[in-house]
Amino acid sequence: MEKKLIKEHRKQTEPQKTIEVQANLLKELYQITAEAKSLSALAIAQHEKENALDLQMEQKKGDFEAEKALKRTQWKKEKEEHEAAKKERNAQVKKERTREAVRGEVKTPAI
Repeated sequence: MEKKLIKEHRKQTEPQKTIEVQANLLKELYQITAEAKSLSALAIAQHEKENALDLQMEQKKGDFEAEKALKRTQWKKEKEEHEAAKKERNAQVKKERTREAVRGEVKTPAI
């Protein structure tokens, strides 16, 4: 009779253990699903941040290139202006020397 009771007890506790095991598995699956969703959200956020940084870098690079081109144009213009002023000064000096030479010839009588 005792064996029969033990056997009957096992029959009743086995389904309960199975239910507990299945319940624990469901809890674990739920946790895994929740963590996977969280990880997915983090991955999406990371991807969006990378895209935003890439766009920002491209914008800064474009701004830098535009500023560099502007500075290069300004520098070229200043250089051309400087060269023109230098040529004008040289021409003025040459004229002045020519005048002085002519005056010097006129002023000094030939003896």
